[in-house]
Amino acid sequence: MKELIEYIAKTLADDPSQVRVDEIEGSSSVVLELRVAPEDMGRIIGSKGRVANAMRTLLRVLGGKEGKRVTLEIVESPTAEAAAGEVAPVDEVAPIEAEVVEEAPIADWEMPSDEELLAAPLEEEIYETTGEQAD
Repeated sequence: MKELIEYIAKTLADDPSQVRVDEIEGSSSVVLELRVAPEDMGRIIGSKGRVANAMRTLLRVLGGKEGKRVTLEIVESPTAEAAAGEVAPVDEVAPIEAEVVEEAPIADWEMPSDEELLAAPLEEEIYETTGEQAD
């Protein structure tokens, strides 16, 4: 099963050297992790997931013959730069500092009454009278 998925993926991928299939076997199930380059994810998954679903169907048939449930997980491999250590690891990335402008307490806000909601003009009415669209 592993060899079949590896063959299919390497045939579809632009960078076959980045294709790797890891097999995790349990007592009644098998998980295949297919790793490909980020550029090849679209080719491997296919339009509307058709290629990935076709590979899963093949695995379901092969697994059924062996009495095992087979799962295919498609995982994006790290880029070549990240693998070579040229990209900063997550723990070295500076945290993003966000500034809270103003917190509006929920208790100060009141729900408009039904009469107020019904009296409010609709967006179309505002556009017709002013010629400007409401935000």
